Amino acid sequence: MIALSTALGLLTQAAAVGAVAAAALRRWGPAPAVGTPPAWPHLLPLAIAALALVPVAGCSLAMVLRGLWNDLSFTTLQLALLALAGRDWLPAGQRRGLAAAIVAAGVLLFPTALGAGPFDLYRSGFQPLPLLGVLGLAGLALCWHAPLLTLLLAVDLGAYALGLADSSNLWDYLLDPVLFLYALILLLVPQRQRAPALAPAAAAHAEQPE
Repeated sequence: MIALSTALGLLTQAAAVGAVAAAALRRWGPAPAVGTPPAWPHLLPLAIAALALVPVAGCSLAMVLRGLWNDLSFTTLQLALLALAGRDWLPAGQRRGLAAAIVAAGVLLFPTALGAGPFDLYRSGFQPLPLLGVLGLAGLALCWHAPLLTLLLAVDLGAYALGLADSSNLWDYLLDPVLFLYALILLLVPQRQRAPALAPAAAAHAEQPE
């Protein structure tokens, strides 16, 4: 029987694939008509995520990705599931603020984990009392103005407390290189604002001369 940590690891990879598909559809897919939002922009990413779990010749895309960059964080899992739900759960300001926090943490974490500097920030995740204190204060600061961010953080900490991943390092529950790169792209690439397409009746009315 598959271990829970393995199942969650594969689920996270598949959800991330579906979230990328959802983001691509939002950016480059056809605009929905007013009053008739199509179902396929929501169902297609879910189908792609499900297909990523289907083994072909004994190996699925989720398995390949897990072997490529190891398990993703529970933050990635939660954000991917929210993306698959088909709504912008976070306001634009909070979304960019979260991306900035992820990038800042990654800039501090990943170079020191590779030996840059005298202090290895990643090792602090094995004895994370100071880190837990910082995260607790951050959660209290966010709870009134950004409750969803507080909930995301609480789920990460709950998963760590329950040992749901193979890692015993708190950082692995909070952050991963794929999430860091996504957050960096989100900050650097301007977001395209796309107006919905006119419904046929509205378009015909708009074309009529006054």
